[in-house]
Amino acid sequence: MDTNSLAYRTLVFKHASANGYFSLSVPNDQVKQIYPTCQPDTLITSYSINEHSLSTFLEDEPTHNIDVTPQLEFMRKLQIST
Repeated sequence: MDTNSLAYRTLVFKHASANGYFSLSVPNDQVKQIYPTCQPDTLITSYSINEHSLSTFLEDEPTHNIDVTPQLEFMRKLQIST
């Protein structure tokens, strides 16, 4: 399977979500303070989802693999950890 395909990325995201990859087992105080402010607005979640938006983005976006290393290094400097 093409690792840059929408199908592959969708399956990986679903698998990671189902296995708790995106949730913290022991959140620190800073995370407990930040997480409630990051919840989606109920108005946004009530809109219907355009199921073609992600596939269109991936077809039109030349950069499929974005390097987030600089952001991770910045978080490390701020002592933000998981």
